Amino acid sequence: MRNLVGVSIVFFLLFFSCKKDGLETIQDNGPCDSSVATYNTIVKPIIVAKCATGTACHSPGFYKGNFNNYSTVKSKVTNKSFYNRVFASKTSPMPPVGSKYGALTKCEKALIRKWLDEGAQNN
Repeated sequence: MRNLVGVSIVFFLLFFSCKKDGLETIQDNGPCDSSVATYNTIVKPIIVAKCATGTACHSPGFYKGNFNNYSTVKSKVTNKSFYNRVFASKTSPMPPVGSKYGALTKCEKALIRKWLDEGAQNN
């Protein structure tokens, strides 16, 4: 019986941790095609929903910058603070843990990372 449980756990972990050619399956969001990530159609809607308009945190008048426009986001990308807060910070990640708009999903992070890796263009 113990062997059956062990094999089931291994199968489950292997089955749900696979990804292929930029296509990853995110359990709470379904399929995620992270092979293409443009600013205007993919990244900006994520930033607006999780960081700017939806949250009112990085909206017009906010002292840390208005993330509704590309130039402010790009300046944060250029000075590395965007990457550091979204991907590297363990103590104060953005969006913050417990935010009513939720943390970024694995898919959203993959899409943002793809956009950053391709030069964070205004496309």
